[in-house]
Order: sequence, then structure tokens, then C-alpha cells
Amino acid sequence: MVFFQKKEENRLDNLQERWGKPREGYYNFELISLYNSIKSEKELPEQTLNDFDFEEVFSAIDYTYSRVGQQFTFAHLQQEDISRTWLQWFEKVVNSISQNDDSHIELVKYLSRLDKTSDYYFPISFEGSAVKRIEKLWLIRLVQTTTLSSFVLLYFEPYFFFLFLLSIIVSTGIHYWNKWQVDKYQHVIKSGSGVFSVLLKGL
Repeated sequence: MVFFQKKEENRLDNLQERWGKPREGYYNFELISLYNSIKSEKELPEQTLNDFDFEEVFSAIDYTYSRVGQQFTFAHLQQEDISRTWLQWFEKVVNSISQNDDSHIELVKYLSRLDKTSDYYFPISFEGSAVKRIEKLWLIRLVQTTTLSSFVLLYFEPYFFFLFLLSIIVSTGIHYWNKWQVDKYQHVIKSGSGVFSVLLKGL
């Protein structure tokens, strides 16, 4: 218990030291831009972004603590028609949090828990197509039938062992593919509940 408490204290100290400093480390822009694929706002032309090396500029001004915040910032900086109202609201929120130590510490504490690579999938986890499923159920039934049949036929012909082994491998592959599709979002949803609880308090 003491160990985990000390670890959390060290984590908060590191977050405090990071306040007001740009993010460091490798930038995976393929994952960072995932949010762009689901939002409807019109973006700046690709040629314009390339002209002033948008990715390099973004890396220099990225002060975010979470992957989802990083995606949000990356996407909105590319938006072609950001309204003045939205910018005024955003500036007001930033100033309010910056001037309130308790608010920014509490918010950063939760946001920083969404800073794992898997958290890049947070935006698309709300899409109906986020977790893929196997639509060809006949394939699953075929593998199940083949596994059972080849196991029974083993008693009559040893050569059916290879078919049995193959069907086991395919069945295991299908199982872990489905498991991976679901598991990669569990951490995101669990961590996100902490962020939502802070936002609901009015931060």
C-alpha cells in the first residue's frame, strides 16, 4: 500500500514538473490523426499543411498530457473554419484552468491516465464499427464442425490428426482475434470514466 502511494506521489510530482512544457518522445502521426478520420469538420488543404511542415510545428507546440488531448489538438489546428466563438470559449477554459491550481492538478491527474498507446483508439471506440466482428458465421461453424469431426475420425484414421491440428490452430486464431478487438478498448473506457467524472464536476 505504501509502495503504490509513493508511486502515485512521484507520478503527480512528474506531472507538476511537466506543466507548461512541450511533450517529449516519439510522435506516431498515423495514430494521432485517427480522430481526423471520424470528425466532420473541413480541414486545411494537404498542400497548405505541407508548406509549413505542420507535423513539425505541432510537435513543437504540443503541451498535452493525454493521447486523446493530443488528437483533439492536432485535429482542430487543421480545421479550416474555426469560429471566433469557439476560440474565445477555448481560451476562457484554458485561462480558467491555468489560474486554478487545484483544477489543473485534478484534471491533469486523470488525463495523464489516457497516455498509453492504446488510448489513441479512444475516439473510434464510440463508432459502431470500432470493434470488428466476424460476419461470416458459416466459417466459425465450419471450423467447429471440422474440429469435432476430425477428432472423432482420429480413432479410425491417424492421418486426420493433421486436419484436427489445423482446425485447432484456426479456431485459436479466431478466438484471439476477437479477444484482441475487444480488449484493446477496455483500458480506454475504464480510464475515460475518470476524465468524465472530472468534467461532470464542472472543470
